[in-house]
Amino acid sequence: MESQAKNFEITEAYLAGSGRPALTDERRLLLEKLFALPGRDILNKILNLDDPREMVQGVPCEDFFLLIKKVGEEDSVALLELASVDQWQYLLDLEIWEKDRLDIPHASRWMSLLKQADCRKLVKWLFSEGQYLAHYHFFRTLEVVVINDKDEVFDIPEGFFSLDNVFYIRVLDPQYRESMENIVRVMADEDLTRYQALLLGLAGVLPAEVEEEMYRLR
Repeated sequence: MESQAKNFEITEAYLAGSGRPALTDERRLLLEKLFALPGRDILNKILNLDDPREMVQGVPCEDFFLLIKKVGEEDSVALLELASVDQWQYLLDLEIWEKDRLDIPHASRWMSLLKQADCRKLVKWLFSEGQYLAHYHFFRTLEVVVINDKDEVFDIPEGFFSLDNVFYIRVLDPQYRESMENIVRVMADEDLTRYQALLLGLAGVLPAEVEEEMYRLR
C-alpha cells in the first residue's frame, strides 16, 4: 500500500500543476481498491460499473498505464477500447521506445492491440495526432508499389494487395500481416484521399528525421 500511496501522491501533484482536475475522493478510493485486486478482477470490476468509459477516461494517464500493466497487455483490449486517445498516446510513449529509438516490433504489437480495441479510432488518430507514427511505422513495415498507368498490364508480385488499383501493398512482417491489412483497409474506407496521400508520402520519408521529431514531441 505504501507504493500505491506514493503513486497517488505523484499523480495528484502532476494534476495540480497541469490544470487538469484532480482526482475526486471517490475516484481515488476506487483506484486504490482496483490496484489491490488481481488483474482479471480489476477488469471485471471496471466493466461492471454503470459507466466504465467515463471512469476509465477520468483516470490520469499515469494510472491508466499502471492499470494496463496490472491487467496484462494481452487482456487489456477492453480497457484500451474504453480509453481516450490521450491515454493511448501516453501508453505508446512509454511502450514503443527503446531509449531514443523507436522499437518497430513493439510498435507493431501495440498497433495490433489498439486495432483490436477500436480500429476506427486508431485510424482517425493515425490520420491526425499520430501521423508521424503512421509515416514512420508504415515506412518500416510496408512495401508499396505505385502503378499509375492503367493501360499497361503489370505482373504484381505475390503477397501484394490493392484497395484502389493504384497502390499495391505488402506487409513485411507475417506476424502482423492480418492486423496491418485491416488497419489500411479501414484507412481507405475512412478517407481514401488521405490514405493515398499517406502512402504516396512514404517515398519522401527520412526515417532519422521523423524519428527525431517524434522523440522530441514525446
